[in-house]
Amino acid sequence: MKAYRAALTSAVTLLFACLFALHPSVGQAAIALGSYTFAGDVTPQDQSGGPYNMQSSSAPGMGQDGYSVLRFVPLNQTVPFQDYTNLTYNYDVNAGGIGGGSPRVVIVLDSNNDLAADKFVTLYWGPPGTFVDGTQGNGLTTGNLLSLTDNGRYDLSDPSIGGSPYTDRTAALAAAGTDAVLRFSLILDTYAGSPAGDQNFDINSIGVGANVATVPEAASFLVWACVATIGIVGIRRYTASVARSQSAAVTSS
Repeated sequence: MKAYRAALTSAVTLLFACLFALHPSVGQAAIALGSYTFAGDVTPQDQSGGPYNMQSSSAPGMGQDGYSVLRFVPLNQTVPFQDYTNLTYNYDVNAGGIGGGSPRVVIVLDSNNDLAADKFVTLYWGPPGTFVDGTQGNGLTTGNLLSLTDNGRYDLSDPSIGGSPYTDRTAALAAAGTDAVLRFSLILDTYAGSPAGDQNFDINSIGVGANVATVPEAASFLVWACVATIGIVGIRRYTASVARSQSAAVTSS
C-alpha cells in the first residue's frame, strides 16, 4: 500500500508540473498564425509568406488590374480585435510612396460568430497628420500599427459602423473591439492626382500578434503525451517499489 501511495503521489505531482508548464497564463502574447489570399496585381500568389510584390496604377496596362490586395487570414478567426497586440509590415518601396489613403489596412470583423464579414475598420499607413510619405528604398517598416493612437489613423465611416472617417484607436475599439478578426486586408489602389503616384511595393513580411488564453491544439497533444508518460513512470515506480519490498521480505526471512 505504501508503494502504491508513493507512486500515486509522484504521478500527481508530475501531472501538475506538466499542466503548469504547458498552459499559458491568460493574456499571454503570442504570434498569430495564418494564411494568405490575394486580389489584383500581387505576385507571387502563394503561401510563402513573402516577399509579395504589390502594384497599383491609375492607368493600368494590358493584363493589369490597377490595384493589389494582400490578405492575412488568421488561423483562429475567433480572436477579438481588442486582443490583437501587433500588426507590422516590413516592406520595400520601388516606386511611388504612401499617400492618398494607400496603402491602408482594412480589418474585416465578425460580430456574431458566423465567420461572415459584418464590420470594416480602416487603418492608414504613414506619419501622423498627413499620412503621406514619399520615401523609397529597402528595409522599411510600419512599426506596430496597433500601437498608434493618433487621431486620423482610423476610419470608421464604412456603413457597417457609420462612424467618423478621421478618428483614433480608442474609437475603433469602442466600435468593434469585441468583434472577431476574419482578416487583415492590405490594399494598394492609387488614383490620378494621388500624392503617392503609381505604387510598387514589396511586402517582405507581416508580423501579427495577439493575446491568447487557451492551450493551442499542438500543446494539447503535449498534455496527453505528458499524461501517458506519467502513467508509465507511475507504473515503473510502483513495480520497482514492490520488487524492493519483496526482495526485502525474502532477505529477512
